Amino acid sequence: MKQKNIPEVVVSQKPQLFTSVWIIPLIALIVALWLAWQYFSQLGPKVEIVFQTSSGLKVGQSEVKMRDVPVGIVKNIQLLDKKKGVLVTVRLHKDAQKYLNSDTKFWIARPQINTKGISGLDTLMSGPYIAMYGKQGRGKVRHFVGLEQPYIDKSDTPGKRFYLSAPDSHDLSVGANVYYRKIKVGTLESLKLSPDGQKVNFTIFIKDPYTRFVNTQTQFWRTNNLSLDFSAGTFKVDVAPLSNLLSGGIAFSTTTKSVRDHKLSDNYVFALYDNYAQARQKTIGFGGNGFQTFEFRFDEPIGKLEIGAPIEFYGFEIGHVVNIESDFDSNKNVIRSIVIGMIDTSVFIDLQKGQDAQTNLQNAVAKGLKARLAQSDPITRTQYIELAMDTKGKPGKIFPTKKYAIFPTMPSAFNGLMDKLSAFVDKLNKLDLQKVLTSVNNLIDESKPQVHTLLGNLNQSVKQINTLTRSKGIKNLPHRLDHTLKNLATTLKDINLVLEGDSSHSLLSAKITTMLRELTKMSRSVQRLTDKLDKKPNALIFGDE
Repeated sequence: MKQKNIPEVVVSQKPQLFTSVWIIPLIALIVALWLAWQYFSQLGPKVEIVFQTSSGLKVGQSEVKMRDVPVGIVKNIQLLDKKKGVLVTVRLHKDAQKYLNSDTKFWIARPQINTKGISGLDTLMSGPYIAMYGKQGRGKVRHFVGLEQPYIDKSDTPGKRFYLSAPDSHDLSVGANVYYRKIKVGTLESLKLSPDGQKVNFTIFIKDPYTRFVNTQTQFWRTNNLSLDFSAGTFKVDVAPLSNLLSGGIAFSTTTKSVRDHKLSDNYVFALYDNYAQARQKTIGFGGNGFQTFEFRFDEPIGKLEIGAPIEFYGFEIGHVVNIESDFDSNKNVIRSIVIGMIDTSVFIDLQKGQDAQTNLQNAVAKGLKARLAQSDPITRTQYIELAMDTKGKPGKIFPTKKYAIFPTMPSAFNGLMDKLSAFVDKLNKLDLQKVLTSVNNLIDESKPQVHTLLGNLNQSVKQINTLTRSKGIKNLPHRLDHTLKNLATTLKDINLVLEGDSSHSLLSAKITTMLRELTKMSRSVQRLTDKLDKKPNALIFGDE
């Protein structure tokens, strides 16, 4: 059967470039190009950062964060050949490019416990990341050196930085609080070794308005974690805050008068004391940059001299020991020691004459000022260095060298004392102490009876005196004696009146006059009889004829 109305298919012989099959790939290509444009449009610059260690950073995973917002990712980590450390390459977002300048800081965020609390706990789960600090500014810096500690920005906080120095770190760490009268007024920004390695330098930041309390008379010390006070009849225990226990703390004090009288130079350096008691000791000098390092040479035992021991002058601590080196001297067969110490030469400034410290120190040494070992107490025999005048030896001189100037020394004072003590002990050993003690014991034994008798008599006499003084007669004796003396005084007064009365009216006077006349007559008769007997001794027998 013949089919009707069937359409005839016409096949085109021309090539078709755009068909429905290409629609999907074309759309996919457009999306890919848009995504690529989006990626590269947001892509920021590459930055290289040098760290001492990578601290667990991972390529493609560890992020770069600024204010806790991701702004980049780690792309590569490699060791440095010529320099110690690692080179970390990161790709930042385009928005972070405006923060890349000379003020930008990078550091690796880790879990930390400091004065602000516990931070970085998120890194325990996500791992460490690179923290970024920066401010908008011009610049195209692409290479940075990473910090080992979190950066603390103080540029927006009004205040001032001050510099401290100490023989060691006093167990302080960056971020430690600075206190004035137990009020937090600042923080410890950095601490590092001095270029010569002899001390530790600190930088602290104190906020306004507390900076006005810092001057040349200010004293800084490390706050104690635990202090005990037995004063005023009470027992007080003061435990430092938790922040001090974790990272330490610094406190300072200033007298009110010194706020008006003393001002600081820009590079003034304060001494950081170990505790409050050490800081409150009497001081002399002006501190600052007047410290000078000297070399002291001793041929005496210095086993009790420790690094950090004080250097004193007239009882004032003017410096401390920073290093000790000892070796054997084959010529003298002794241990010779070289002690390195720092002295605050501002002590020798004469304000009245206006003379500088170096000139006065040189003059004092020329007159006999020398260093010697001394003992703080005879029990522990702890040693320190004392500057004193040598009255017996020759004047010395400070010899400059390429490294440290050599300060003249003299034998220690306790050596002569020990020699005298040894001589006394030798003399004491020569005495026959056993014989002396035996003689003393024998003397005591022989004297025991007499001593007992004497003590018995003395006891009996004391009893008799007590009985006599308690008797009624003794108690009334003062009253009787007073009555008798009054009567005697009255009698003597009457006698005196009788004797001093008028001779013409006094009966006694008349009788005495008659008696004297009779005695005169009798005296004349006796005188004649005596003359006659001298001439004629037998006149009493044969008569006057």
